[in-house]
Amino acid sequence: MNEIEEAVAIAMKNDVNQHRIQIFDNIAATFDTAQNFVQALILKQTTDCDDAYTALSNIQDFFENLAEHSATSACIFMAHLWPVAGDQVDAHDVYNTIDLWLTDHTDATITRHLEYIATNTADEDVRRHVNDLLAVRAGVE
Repeated sequence: MNEIEEAVAIAMKNDVNQHRIQIFDNIAATFDTAQNFVQALILKQTTDCDDAYTALSNIQDFFENLAEHSATSACIFMAHLWPVAGDQVDAHDVYNTIDLWLTDHTDATITRHLEYIATNTADEDVRRHVNDLLAVRAGVE
């Protein structure tokens, strides 16, 4: 089992603890692995849930649980979840919650992930929203 598969298994059980944090911090360290983890988790959750909204809500609940141990990694994953929650499913409460987390946690590593998303998305609405979020974060820092 590779690191992303292991992290997905932990997330599906919502069984994070201080001893397992390093795996999530390792995954959050690069843009590609963070994005791949979030995509794998979405795929697994949507396979196991009745609808996309429930899947996204479960994922956000896990990220909030993870944030108790590693807020930076959790916020990085939330940043990669936002385009799906905000653009594809219209899950307002999920993406509004993500916005609050990303506004409150202004770590430079999170900023770099947001900049990566804004630069690499083909979706103009996502780009605009992430750039607006970056501007708000710059005012908070």
